[in-house]
Amino acid sequence: MPIKNIIPIADGDGSLGSSTHSWGSGFFHDGVFNNKVTIGQQDLTVGVSNQPQFGGQDLALKSSVPTDNSQLVNGSNYVSSVGGQVTGIYRISQTDYDNLANKDPLTLYIIL
Repeated sequence: MPIKNIIPIADGDGSLGSSTHSWGSGFFHDGVFNNKVTIGQQDLTVGVSNQPQFGGQDLALKSSVPTDNSQLVNGSNYVSSVGGQVTGIYRISQTDYDNLANKDPLTLYIIL
């Protein structure tokens, strides 16, 4: 016999757990959220043009990370190679970046 669905009386009504009595863990195959997901008091939301944001900051995912020398929306610069997948991401000052003896072509450097 299949397990019954837990369905609220009205859309958006009810909850599982509370801020003082949360569940220890959960395991799911799929999940759909209409508004946001909160992780450690930071919201994971959808921003402008469906750009994912965490704590109000845009997330760069997969191929959406450009590889030329440009400016990010927060004013930081990035430098990366077009030669392959990015294997590391580092926040670094312009001076420290300039002083690097070897710049890894597969590392994304966020210049502060």
